[in-house]
Amino acid sequence: MHTTIKQPSLVLLLLLLALGSGMLYAAPSHSQETPPIMLVRGNGEWSLSQPSSAPQLVATAQFSETARLYLPTTFTQTGVVILFGSGLDTSRNLIDQGTTFAYGINALYYRYEVFNAQGLPYRAEWWYNNIRQPQLDDSGTILSSQAVFTNHICTLDLSTCSDPVPAGTYSVDFYIDDLLVQQASAVVQ
Repeated sequence: MHTTIKQPSLVLLLLLLALGSGMLYAAPSHSQETPPIMLVRGNGEWSLSQPSSAPQLVATAQFSETARLYLPTTFTQTGVVILFGSGLDTSRNLIDQGTTFAYGINALYYRYEVFNAQGLPYRAEWWYNNIRQPQLDDSGTILSSQAVFTNHICTLDLSTCSDPVPAGTYSVDFYIDDLLVQQASAVVQ
């Protein structure tokens, strides 16, 4: 028995298969509205980041017969950049950005820049000299496709920032949707 599929039916079938397998992706709209800001422990807050060139992969599928059907497929990679600094300027930009800081700083500032993870859960797990520090962790939901979170660490017990930051290695593991997507470390010496 031989089955023949008419061309319009084939096109519809291929579109349904692409939709069902997640191959087609509708890009999020970029409006001028500012998303809500989500406050998280301490002075940290999420906000929009500047547009960036987040990595993207674009593929085109072509079918050869008498008719050709192009199914553009866009996969947008989720990304996280973690930066450290010794302070913030009046525009909330990191001062003395780097990964090594001299003992005596009053706070170790950190910034997460997250791309293409809107609506997904995140968590950041902190370590000090390879010992877990769950009191420094934070978690929540990413509210926009490009978001920035800035905060600081003064002490391991979350007390006031009156003494210098303890010397040692501060590391963070950043998870999105329970997948480890970035790790970063800074040293105070």
